[in-house]
Amino acid sequence: MCKNQEEIVKVEECDDADRPITIKQCSMIPCQNVIPIWMASDWTQCDLQTCIQTRTIQCIDSINRGNLSMTDCTQSQDEPVLNRICPVSDCLEWHVAQWHGVGFNVLIKFMMNYSF
Repeated sequence: MCKNQEEIVKVEECDDADRPITIKQCSMIPCQNVIPIWMASDWTQCDLQTCIQTRTIQCIDSINRGNLSMTDCTQSQDEPVLNRICPVSDCLEWHVAQWHGVGFNVLIKFMMNYSF
């Protein structure tokens, strides 16, 4: 906007040499070229033999989503867990024992040697 004292006038009436700059570079912190993050897959279905679930992980650049080496991520973050014990209910299974007279025994068995 151009003013003559307090009155706004047409831009053409002002001297371009006195015109203030209209673009100014901000003081910017240099951006990192790569920001490594861990990307983990969903957990697999529970393995009823071991009662363990697994998943895969990869290190990626959070800006452009490209793959990086695992070392890039481990320098700044702990590696996510790859295996875990399944929820207890996934490792329970009904087993029917032999018939004994009028009734029968039903057993619930853990499918692993871990104690919960």
